[in-house]
Amino acid sequence: ILIESAQAYTVHPVLTPNLYKMTQEGLFFPNHYSENKSNVSELIGIVGHYPTQSFVPEDYNYNFETSLPKILRPEYETAFFHDNNDTFYSRKTLYPMVGFEHLYFHDQIFPETPRWEWSVGMPLDSETATQMLPLLNITDKPFYYYWATLLTHGPYNESEKNSQIFEDFGYYDLIEQEEEKGTWVNPLIEYDQEDQDRMKFYQAGMMDFDKALGIIMDDLAVKGKLDKTLFILYGDHSPYYYHLNKKVVMSPDEDFAHYYMDYYKSFFTIYNEDLTNAYLNAGHSDNIIEKFVSPYAIVPTVYDLLGIDYNNVFMLSDHVFSQKHEIFYTNKTTAFFDNLIYSDDGETITYQKELVSPDYYEYFTGEAQKIINKINLINEYYLNTRVPVN
Repeated sequence: ILIESAQAYTVHPVLTPNLYKMTQEGLFFPNHYSENKSNVSELIGIVGHYPTQSFVPEDYNYNFETSLPKILRPEYETAFFHDNNDTFYSRKTLYPMVGFEHLYFHDQIFPETPRWEWSVGMPLDSETATQMLPLLNITDKPFYYYWATLLTHGPYNESEKNSQIFEDFGYYDLIEQEEEKGTWVNPLIEYDQEDQDRMKFYQAGMMDFDKALGIIMDDLAVKGKLDKTLFILYGDHSPYYYHLNKKVVMSPDEDFAHYYMDYYKSFFTIYNEDLTNAYLNAGHSDNIIEKFVSPYAIVPTVYDLLGIDYNNVFMLSDHVFSQKHEIFYTNKTTAFFDNLIYSDDGETITYQKELVSPDYYEYFTGEAQKIINKINLINEYYLNTRVPVN
């Protein structure tokens, strides 16, 4: 599940109990970073990479030979869910090439309801999840499903409709109760009331996603499939409207700089109790994995867990259990960073959080060059194997 703009600081035992359960009983990665547009983060989590030369699916057919849905079919039922028009980001044309057997967009999820309007407000994730239930497990096959959510996209606190729904559902009351008890502190408490209200709106949106997650988990439990299901939940980028996340990670008197890498942290957890138990039984002290990770790790992690061989040339990261320290390439700013260094070109240091050794700098630039080489090969692959559409 790609949770739009998801941040770990929204996870709370009372406000988001399902997410909280996953971070406590699953594997939680507090140092997950992602900085890309939603569709790029989306495809990275499905394919393991995204070329610097964008796809043009209206003009060409592409071969995604290492994508999860293509590798898992025909043994697995594969489906993609997103409550938007199927033409947005060319998903209707591109995703059959990626390997999805079923595509469910707004007209399939809400067949009797006109598509929502940006000016009115996003649809509730809880409503989307309810509508998705009849479309899940339509065969007896094992399944690979991908859901890209919407509600927490932003802008925040501008939709009167959503604000009223959050009020009616009791989300705001629950936030205020936890605030009064001191168990929830508004991350923007140092800012004006308008920013604090925006954060409450965003928190309420995450609460509704949590409700949606509970709906799906309950359905799987009834079907006897919950214990056999591996959940991977990650954020595509930070909540950037009104510089919301900037204000959380930086003090009010600091100016934003594009190279401040902590701005790009986002939520990431993997949940399956058997997996967590196996990880702990292997000698690890707890379920929190502190290593620097990114959405590039998702595809190789799934293949590693399933024992499926894959072509590492197409992966810009190793699996999350690897001891290797990864760095992240962002298509959005065409830069490289980890939790210590940010580089605009992979060669020179634009910013370092703390002084690094020459050996570490050499490692960082060497890994950046490997990524550049891989991206060049990936670009060449798609250019050479694409077939014009007649």
